[in-house]
Amino acid sequence: QVGTPMEIYARPATMFVAEFIGSPAMNMLPLDYLAQQDTQGVLSQLPKETDTVGIRPDDMQLAPPAAPYITLNATLMLFEAAGAESHLYLNLAGSDQPTVVRTAGQPPVSEGETLQVYVTSDALHP
Repeated sequence: QVGTPMEIYARPATMFVAEFIGSPAMNMLPLDYLAQQDTQGVLSQLPKETDTVGIRPDDMQLAPPAAPYITLNATLMLFEAAGAESHLYLNLAGSDQPTVVRTAGQPPVSEGETLQVYVTSDALHP
């Protein structure tokens, strides 16, 4: 893939590039898992041949956004404070796919806590 680092980060052309660029790495979730959680039609814009969807850790939100979103229920397995940001390592309910959320500051959460994370359509990488 050819482009500036920010172009490649924002719109990776392949799953390999998506997982390789960025730290923490992009979360890869099965489309059928996300479809079970999608009550607002967020996935309707994805190409029909999509079977895995990438979501950057910094595109997963801890508060419901104004735009239509998918709600994912999760258990916080590990909280990692990293200076001005934090990494939350989650076990999504109904999925065996480990998931990471990167957020600013240090949100008031505890390991073992059940929480919800939110994803909008512009965060999805087919």
